[in-house]
Amino acid sequence: MLNFFNIMDAIPKDSQKWFLGIGINAAKILLFLLIGFFIINRVNKIFTMFLRKTHVGQGMISFLDSVSKFTLRIILIISALDMMGVNMTSIMAALGASLVTIGLALKDSLSNIASGILLILNKPFIIGDYIKVEGTAGTVSKIEMVFTTLTTDDNKVVIIPNSKLISSSIVRQSICDLHKCRLSYKVSNLINFKDIKKQIEKFTILENRISQIPSPDICLKAISGEESIVELSFFCEKRNAEAVTQKINENIKNTLKNKNILI
Repeated sequence: MLNFFNIMDAIPKDSQKWFLGIGINAAKILLFLLIGFFIINRVNKIFTMFLRKTHVGQGMISFLDSVSKFTLRIILIISALDMMGVNMTSIMAALGASLVTIGLALKDSLSNIASGILLILNKPFIIGDYIKVEGTAGTVSKIEMVFTTLTTDDNKVVIIPNSKLISSSIVRQSICDLHKCRLSYKVSNLINFKDIKKQIEKFTILENRISQIPSPDICLKAISGEESIVELSFFCEKRNAEAVTQKINENIKNTLKNKNILI
Protein backbone atom coordinates (compact mmCIF):
# COMPACT_ATOMS: atom_id res chain seq x y z
CA MET A 1 0.00 0.00 0.00
CA LEU A 2 2.87 2.39 0.87
CA ASN A 3 4.50 1.73 -2.47
CA PHE A 4 1.20 2.47 -4.22
CA PHE A 5 0.78 5.82 -2.44
CA ASN A 6 4.40 6.67 -3.09
CA ILE A 7 3.84 6.03 -6.80
CA MET A 8 0.64 8.12 -6.76
CA ASP A 9 2.48 10.98 -5.07
CA ALA A 10 5.13 10.81 -7.76
CA ILE A 11 2.51 11.30 -10.49
CA PRO A 12 1.59 14.95 -11.19
CA LYS A 13 -1.90 15.98 -10.01
CA ASP A 14 -2.97 16.85 -13.55
CA SER A 15 -2.10 13.33 -14.69
CA GLN A 16 -3.93 11.84 -11.71
CA LYS A 17 -7.06 13.75 -12.65
CA TRP A 18 -6.68 12.58 -16.25
CA PHE A 19 -6.38 8.91 -15.25
CA LEU A 20 -9.27 9.28 -12.81
CA GLY A 21 -11.42 10.83 -15.54
CA ILE A 22 -10.65 7.96 -17.93
CA GLY A 23 -11.57 5.40 -15.24
CA ILE A 24 -14.87 7.14 -14.45
CA ASN A 25 -15.76 7.42 -18.17
CA ALA A 26 -14.92 3.75 -18.76
CA ALA A 27 -17.12 2.74 -15.81
CA LYS A 28 -19.96 4.93 -17.13
CA ILE A 29 -19.70 3.44 -20.61
CA LEU A 30 -19.58 -0.14 -19.27
CA LEU A 31 -22.62 0.52 -17.08
CA PHE A 32 -24.37 2.15 -20.04
CA LEU A 33 -23.76 -0.94 -22.21
CA LEU A 34 -24.91 -3.38 -19.52
CA ILE A 35 -28.11 -1.43 -18.88
CA GLY A 36 -28.62 -0.97 -22.62
CA PHE A 37 -28.37 -4.70 -23.40
CA PHE A 38 -30.73 -5.47 -20.52
CA ILE A 39 -33.30 -2.94 -21.78
CA ILE A 40 -33.00 -4.25 -25.35
CA ASN A 41 -33.74 -7.81 -24.20
CA ARG A 42 -36.75 -6.62 -22.21
CA VAL A 43 -38.05 -4.48 -25.07
CA ASN A 44 -37.74 -7.41 -27.48
CA LYS A 45 -39.68 -9.67 -25.13
CA ILE A 46 -42.48 -7.10 -24.82
CA PHE A 47 -42.41 -6.58 -28.60
CA THR A 48 -42.69 -10.34 -29.19
CA MET A 49 -45.60 -10.63 -26.73
CA PHE A 50 -47.37 -7.78 -28.51
CA LEU A 51 -46.93 -9.43 -31.91
CA ARG A 52 -48.32 -12.72 -30.59
CA LYS A 53 -51.43 -10.97 -29.30
CA THR A 54 -51.99 -9.45 -32.74
CA HIS A 55 -51.97 -13.02 -34.20
CA VAL A 56 -48.97 -12.36 -36.45
CA GLY A 57 -47.48 -15.54 -37.91
CA GLN A 58 -44.68 -17.20 -35.94
CA GLY A 59 -42.31 -16.81 -38.89
CA MET A 60 -42.88 -13.04 -38.95
CA ILE A 61 -42.39 -12.84 -35.16
CA SER A 62 -39.08 -14.73 -35.34
CA PHE A 63 -37.83 -12.59 -38.24
CA LEU A 64 -38.82 -9.22 -36.70
CA ASP A 65 -37.30 -10.25 -33.36
CA SER A 66 -33.89 -10.94 -34.94
CA VAL A 67 -34.03 -7.69 -36.97
CA SER A 68 -35.01 -5.54 -33.97
CA LYS A 69 -32.28 -7.03 -31.76
CA PHE A 70 -29.62 -6.39 -34.40
CA THR A 71 -30.79 -2.80 -35.04
CA LEU A 72 -31.08 -1.81 -31.37
CA ARG A 73 -27.66 -3.27 -30.55
CA ILE A 74 -26.03 -1.32 -33.39
CA ILE A 75 -27.67 1.90 -32.09
CA LEU A 76 -26.44 1.11 -28.57
CA ILE A 77 -22.84 0.54 -29.70
CA ILE A 78 -22.86 3.76 -31.75
CA SER A 79 -24.16 5.67 -28.70
CA ALA A 80 -21.38 4.17 -26.53
CA LEU A 81 -18.73 5.23 -29.06
CA ASP A 82 -20.20 8.73 -29.07
CA MET A 83 -19.95 8.83 -25.25
CA MET A 84 -16.27 7.89 -25.58
CA GLY A 85 -15.76 11.02 -27.62
CA VAL A 86 -15.28 9.24 -30.92
CA ASN A 87 -16.05 11.53 -33.86
CA MET A 88 -19.04 9.70 -35.33
CA THR A 89 -19.35 12.16 -38.24
CA SER A 90 -15.97 11.17 -39.62
CA ILE A 91 -16.70 7.48 -38.98
CA MET A 92 -20.04 7.67 -40.82
CA ALA A 93 -18.35 9.51 -43.71
CA ALA A 94 -15.65 6.84 -43.93
CA LEU A 95 -18.29 4.13 -43.68
CA GLY A 96 -20.30 5.72 -46.47
CA ALA A 97 -17.22 5.89 -48.67
CA SER A 98 -16.56 2.19 -48.16
CA LEU A 99 -20.17 0.98 -48.60
CA VAL A 100 -19.42 -0.42 -52.05
CA THR A 101 -16.55 -2.53 -50.71
CA ILE A 102 -18.59 -3.68 -47.73
CA GLY A 103 -21.54 -4.49 -50.01
CA LEU A 104 -19.37 -6.68 -52.22
CA ALA A 105 -17.85 -8.43 -49.19
CA LEU A 106 -21.26 -9.01 -47.60
CA LYS A 107 -23.22 -9.73 -50.77
CA ASP A 108 -24.08 -13.26 -49.59
CA SER A 109 -25.33 -12.01 -46.22
CA LEU A 110 -27.33 -9.21 -47.86
CA SER A 111 -28.79 -11.75 -50.26
CA ASN A 112 -29.83 -13.90 -47.31
CA ILE A 113 -31.49 -10.92 -45.60
CA ALA A 114 -33.40 -9.99 -48.75
CA SER A 115 -34.40 -13.64 -49.19
CA GLY A 116 -35.59 -13.75 -45.58
CA ILE A 117 -37.85 -10.76 -46.21
CA LEU A 118 -39.29 -12.50 -49.29
CA LEU A 119 -39.89 -15.71 -47.30
CA ILE A 120 -41.81 -13.77 -44.67
CA LEU A 121 -43.88 -11.79 -47.17
CA ASN A 122 -44.66 -14.57 -49.67
CA LYS A 123 -44.94 -17.41 -47.10
CA PRO A 124 -43.94 -20.41 -49.27
CA PHE A 125 -43.88 -22.21 -45.92
CA ILE A 126 -44.53 -21.33 -42.29
CA ILE A 127 -43.15 -22.47 -38.94
CA GLY A 128 -44.44 -25.98 -38.25
CA ASP A 129 -44.46 -27.07 -41.91
CA TYR A 130 -42.54 -30.15 -42.99
CA ILE A 131 -40.44 -29.33 -46.06
CA LYS A 132 -37.81 -30.97 -48.28
CA VAL A 133 -35.03 -28.91 -49.87
CA GLU A 134 -32.38 -30.59 -52.05
CA GLY A 135 -32.42 -33.86 -50.12
CA THR A 136 -32.76 -32.24 -46.68
CA ALA A 137 -36.11 -32.76 -44.92
CA GLY A 138 -37.40 -31.47 -41.61
CA THR A 139 -39.88 -29.33 -39.71
CA VAL A 140 -39.41 -25.55 -39.90
CA SER A 141 -38.63 -24.32 -36.37
CA LYS A 142 -37.24 -20.80 -37.06
CA ILE A 143 -37.25 -18.25 -39.88
CA GLU A 144 -34.66 -15.60 -39.04
CA MET A 145 -32.98 -12.69 -40.75
CA VAL A 146 -30.24 -14.73 -42.43
CA PHE A 147 -31.02 -18.41 -41.82
CA THR A 148 -33.96 -20.79 -41.57
CA THR A 149 -33.72 -23.69 -39.10
CA LEU A 150 -35.14 -27.16 -39.70
CA THR A 151 -35.49 -30.01 -37.19
CA THR A 152 -35.13 -33.43 -38.82
CA ASP A 153 -36.98 -36.62 -37.86
CA ASP A 154 -33.95 -37.83 -35.87
CA ASN A 155 -33.87 -34.51 -33.90
CA LYS A 156 -30.92 -32.99 -35.75
CA VAL A 157 -30.84 -29.24 -36.38
CA VAL A 158 -30.21 -28.12 -39.98
CA ILE A 159 -29.49 -24.42 -40.63
CA ILE A 160 -30.09 -23.34 -44.24
CA PRO A 161 -29.24 -19.90 -45.73
CA ASN A 162 -32.39 -18.09 -46.83
CA SER A 163 -30.98 -17.42 -50.31
CA LYS A 164 -30.72 -21.19 -50.90
CA LEU A 165 -34.40 -21.62 -50.00
CA ILE A 166 -35.44 -18.88 -52.41
CA SER A 167 -33.44 -20.34 -55.31
CA SER A 168 -34.34 -24.03 -54.68
CA SER A 169 -37.44 -26.10 -55.29
CA ILE A 170 -39.25 -26.76 -52.02
CA VAL A 171 -41.53 -29.71 -51.36
CA ARG A 172 -43.96 -28.62 -48.66
CA GLN A 173 -46.03 -31.00 -46.59
CA SER A 174 -48.35 -29.26 -44.17
CA ILE A 175 -48.38 -30.42 -40.58
CA CYS A 176 -52.08 -31.25 -41.08
CA ASP A 177 -51.53 -33.58 -44.07
CA LEU A 178 -52.43 -37.17 -43.24
CA HIS A 179 -50.97 -40.30 -44.78
CA LYS A 180 -52.58 -43.74 -44.69
CA CYS A 181 -50.19 -46.47 -43.57
CA ARG A 182 -50.82 -50.19 -44.12
CA LEU A 183 -49.19 -53.21 -42.50
CA SER A 184 -49.92 -56.80 -43.49
CA TYR A 185 -48.76 -60.09 -41.92
CA LYS A 186 -49.23 -63.58 -43.31
CA VAL A 187 -49.42 -65.80 -40.24
CA SER A 188 -50.13 -69.36 -39.22
CA ASN A 189 -51.16 -70.99 -35.91
CA LEU A 190 -53.36 -67.99 -35.10
CA ILE A 191 -55.87 -69.29 -32.57
CA ASN A 192 -57.10 -66.23 -30.64
CA PHE A 193 -57.41 -63.23 -32.99
CA LYS A 194 -59.26 -61.12 -30.38
CA ASP A 195 -56.23 -61.19 -28.08
CA ILE A 196 -53.90 -60.13 -30.91
CA LYS A 197 -56.34 -57.40 -31.95
CA LYS A 198 -56.41 -55.95 -28.42
CA GLN A 199 -52.61 -55.85 -28.35
CA ILE A 200 -52.45 -54.04 -31.69
CA GLU A 201 -55.16 -51.58 -30.60
CA LYS A 202 -53.11 -50.87 -27.49
CA PHE A 203 -50.07 -50.04 -29.64
CA THR A 204 -52.06 -47.63 -31.83
CA ILE A 205 -53.59 -45.86 -28.81
CA LEU A 206 -50.30 -45.42 -26.95
CA GLU A 207 -48.61 -44.05 -30.09
CA ASN A 208 -49.79 -40.42 -29.94
CA ARG A 209 -48.61 -39.74 -33.51
CA ILE A 210 -51.36 -42.01 -34.86
CA SER A 211 -54.66 -40.27 -35.60
CA GLN A 212 -57.69 -41.73 -33.83
CA ILE A 213 -60.08 -39.97 -36.22
CA PRO A 214 -60.49 -41.91 -38.43
CA SER A 215 -59.64 -44.75 -36.08
CA PRO A 216 -57.13 -47.49 -36.97
CA ASP A 217 -58.61 -50.53 -38.68
CA ILE A 218 -57.53 -54.08 -37.74
CA CYS A 219 -58.94 -57.04 -39.65
CA LEU A 220 -58.30 -60.75 -40.28
CA LYS A 221 -58.50 -62.38 -43.69
CA ALA A 222 -58.53 -66.16 -43.99
CA ILE A 223 -56.53 -67.72 -46.83
CA SER A 224 -56.68 -71.48 -46.48
CA GLY A 225 -56.10 -74.07 -43.79
CA GLU A 226 -54.14 -72.58 -40.89
CA GLU A 227 -52.86 -69.54 -42.80
CA SER A 228 -54.44 -66.11 -42.57
CA ILE A 229 -53.56 -62.43 -43.03
CA VAL A 230 -53.64 -59.81 -40.27
CA GLU A 231 -53.99 -56.30 -41.68
CA LEU A 232 -53.63 -52.94 -39.95
CA SER A 233 -54.28 -49.54 -41.47
CA PHE A 234 -54.02 -46.15 -39.75
CA PHE A 235 -53.50 -42.46 -40.48
CA CYS A 236 -50.68 -40.21 -39.28
CA GLU A 237 -48.92 -37.07 -40.44
CA LYS A 238 -46.77 -37.59 -43.52
CA ARG A 239 -43.64 -36.45 -41.74
CA ASN A 240 -44.08 -39.21 -39.13
CA ALA A 241 -45.25 -42.01 -41.44
CA GLU A 242 -41.93 -43.84 -41.79
CA ALA A 243 -40.95 -43.66 -38.12
CA VAL A 244 -44.40 -44.66 -36.83
CA THR A 245 -44.75 -47.54 -39.30
CA GLN A 246 -41.36 -48.93 -38.29
CA LYS A 247 -42.16 -48.71 -34.58
CA ILE A 248 -45.61 -50.33 -34.86
CA ASN A 249 -44.21 -53.03 -37.16
CA GLU A 250 -41.57 -53.98 -34.58
CA ASN A 251 -44.14 -54.07 -31.77
CA ILE A 252 -46.52 -56.32 -33.73
CA LYS A 253 -43.75 -58.70 -34.79
CA ASN A 254 -42.54 -59.04 -31.20
CA THR A 255 -46.09 -59.71 -30.03
CA LEU A 256 -46.68 -62.41 -32.64
CA LYS A 257 -43.32 -63.99 -31.81
CA ASN A 258 -44.14 -64.06 -28.08
CA LYS A 259 -47.49 -65.72 -28.85
CA ASN A 260 -45.66 -68.38 -30.90
CA ILE A 261 -47.44 -67.27 -34.04
CA LEU A 262 -45.41 -67.89 -37.19
CA ILE A 263 -45.04 -65.06 -39.69
